[in-house]
Amino acid sequence: MPSSPSALIPLLTTTASLSFTIAEFIFISPLVRAKSIPPESTSAFWDYVLRPGLAPVVVYNGTSTAGAILSRKLPQDSFGRTLVGWGTLAAFAHFAFGYNIARVIESMIYKPATAREGQKRWLKIHALRTLTTDIPAFACFLAAVYCGV
Repeated sequence: MPSSPSALIPLLTTTASLSFTIAEFIFISPLVRAKSIPPESTSAFWDYVLRPGLAPVVVYNGTSTAGAILSRKLPQDSFGRTLVGWGTLAAFAHFAFGYNIARVIESMIYKPATAREGQKRWLKIHALRTLTTDIPAFACFLAAVYCGV
């Protein structure tokens, strides 16, 4: 059990972020698989969902990076501090993919004919980002809470 309720905040926000990520795979993958969906519909979907969909990403991962504040309160040589530090770094690294994701989405919105290929690229980048940032951040924060941070 965590020694501080604030230790749960990064774990809860990375859990929310990971849940959101998995939901995106579930609900966006059909846009590529269903050949009956015209590229213009995919383009319109991204144009409509981009702004409201961006808010949870920024809030969840931004709040997770607040783990850095928590790690400063932990003993310098503690394993919990190391875990929280790595979790914070992984959560922050999520934003490193922003430029490439934005370019792909921009292309899908403004060039509807390329939307299906853009969607495939988005899913690949999204999978790579999930494997390299979201899952490691979650694992680090979970382990930190398990260790009693």
